[in-house]
Amino acid sequence: MTVAELEDCWADPSGNRRANGYWPIDGRLRLDGLKYSRISEKHEVSVDERLGWIRSQFKPNSRDIFATQPYQQLAKAYQEAGRDIEYRAVAIAQRRDLRRFGNISWYHRFFNWLLDILIGYGYQTWKAIVYLAVLYILAVGFFIGAKSNDAMIPTQNTTFLYPSPTADHCANQYPCFNPFGYAIDTVIPLIDVHQAEFWGPDASTSLGAAGVIVSYVSTGFGWLFATFAVAGFTGLVRNTDLY
Repeated sequence: MTVAELEDCWADPSGNRRANGYWPIDGRLRLDGLKYSRISEKHEVSVDERLGWIRSQFKPNSRDIFATQPYQQLAKAYQEAGRDIEYRAVAIAQRRDLRRFGNISWYHRFFNWLLDILIGYGYQTWKAIVYLAVLYILAVGFFIGAKSNDAMIPTQNTTFLYPSPTADHCANQYPCFNPFGYAIDTVIPLIDVHQAEFWGPDASTSLGAAGVIVSYVSTGFGWLFATFAVAGFTGLVRNTDLY
């Protein structure tokens, strides 16, 4: 069915009653195929209320066929009205509700959840940047502690250098250890400031052994956050139906 304008309003906060009556709930409402050119501005209806209207199609605790068209139609109406915040909210809700109501596999559900928390399905890419920044700060803090406890050692041959370089004392012809630079090499992919080339954790000490684990974990999560951030910025995630 196609209408020129969607005019909706609520008579009470529950979202189940309309000013002109009731709509069926518990999966008895079907909005798939309803099209409208614009949304009426006569009533103050929030995007959450309209999403509640769409969600009333689904039966509680059931996994019916998930219809994306009602979400896409509402998102399109908001986008064409220049309401970008509401447009993004609907686009994110569509993907979250797929995980909540859709009949999808466990790994599909897990990947959907991962996209949600890391980049908001490409609509909140800043999340991955924040995670990467927090990871970097934590790594810097750890390697500052490792430096002060002599848990970082040279990885190149220093036999002929005098005095021998340590993490706390520089030596001629050998780069000084810098926890900020080492954290960049460890956390941020494709950026090499050559700290990890010349320094590494001393696995013979307990703090150094922990440093080996921290380095591997930081590198793994750094690649994860950076990869998802790139996918979000390029629009790759928003343009795929894999979630």
